[in-house]
Amino acid sequence: MEKKGNISKNVTPSNEDNSSELKQNVVEIMNCDNVSKVCPNVKKMHKGVPIRYRLHNLNVLHEQFQAETGTSCSYSVFCQYIPPNIKKTNVNDWGTCLCMLCLNPQMKLEKLIRMNTINNTDTDLHNIIKDDLKFEEFLKKIKLLEKQKVTITYIEWQKEKQVLKDHIKRIKSQFHAFKQARMNATNNNNTATLQIDWSKIAQFAKQNRVEIKWIYLESGYGKGAADGVGAVIKRTMNEAVSFYPDAAFANAKDLLDNIKNRLNIKLSIYATDDIEKVKQTLPKLKSIKGTLELHEISANSDGLLTGKKLSDDSNIAVRINLFR
Repeated sequence: MEKKGNISKNVTPSNEDNSSELKQNVVEIMNCDNVSKVCPNVKKMHKGVPIRYRLHNLNVLHEQFQAETGTSCSYSVFCQYIPPNIKKTNVNDWGTCLCMLCLNPQMKLEKLIRMNTINNTDTDLHNIIKDDLKFEEFLKKIKLLEKQKVTITYIEWQKEKQVLKDHIKRIKSQFHAFKQARMNATNNNNTATLQIDWSKIAQFAKQNRVEIKWIYLESGYGKGAADGVGAVIKRTMNEAVSFYPDAAFANAKDLLDNIKNRLNIKLSIYATDDIEKVKQTLPKLKSIKGTLELHEISANSDGLLTGKKLSDDSNIAVRINLFR
């Protein structure tokens, strides 16, 4: 994609001697709302700083950190720089039910260990899942629980293994592709990377005579800066409603007018007429089957779209021209 200057963040893989900058990058990432959440109990603090609970396994967050910053560092150094107010999730500390693919199985495992129903088992389910021998040994221990009064079944953990294993595989594959795309843009002046929430990819490629590759991260792992902007807007809206409970917001414009001076973010209101104008510009499109499984889509200047289930797959799962 030809351009003047590179709009990608110019990040050079740092060595671990540059500890101050590296630490700052880790702190910034770990405080993002798609990485950790503030504890619902406002009284829980660490030296005056609100406790935050990380939403994912540390191995996964290490991958995410390297992908989003373009920085290379060891897992041990990454863990060393995690702020002390950011804690591992504890089911008893949440005010509501937390149902996430990565965390629920981990909580089940920790509960079994606390009940002394299984022993001599790695406490990190991520380490068990990625090692087939460890997982088979773990399943044998779960099988022994059938004769006890424990509400858990062997079949449930068999299913859990495959779902979580596939989930982790997608996470690693897409973060690796994300990091590689950033590095390609840093080293090639004819390539750019954009972190965005949504885009008319095929239409843009055709109109501007460029080739585009869109990398989707695994579900539940956010869009980095794009998610951060959304989180700031939602938090500001919640504050406006909380601080002025008797104020009436007749429509979205009333709420926007209330918060726009408190944000450094450009906000716009789109009416029904604006939506209709955009619809009129859209060509007659074809539907694509199996889009939920696609994690990478490429579009060329002829309007040809190709899709892959994972960025590191060699096989093309979808090939279609939307403009013919």
